[in-house]
Amino acid sequence: MKDIIKSKRLALGLSQENLAKRLGVSLTGIYEMETAETIGYGDAVYWDAANKTVTKTADKNIPAGMAASETGASGGKIAVRID
Repeated sequence: MKDIIKSKRLALGLSQENLAKRLGVSLTGIYEMETAETIGYGDAVYWDAANKTVTKTADKNIPAGMAASETGASGGKIAVRID
């Protein structure tokens, strides 16, 4: 008999993984994104939907992942590792 997992979060993750495979979409990886901030390698970054950019500000923003590169003082493009 198989074990039954009673976790909504895990079930949602499994559903997303199956859907991603069928559609050919990647839910993880490293992607280039825009930012207007100075961000260092390894910093936690968040998606600011209102400004369509990556930020270090967690408040009211969506967790995006971790910076896989760094930017200069004026921001620019940054590599973000999506978990």
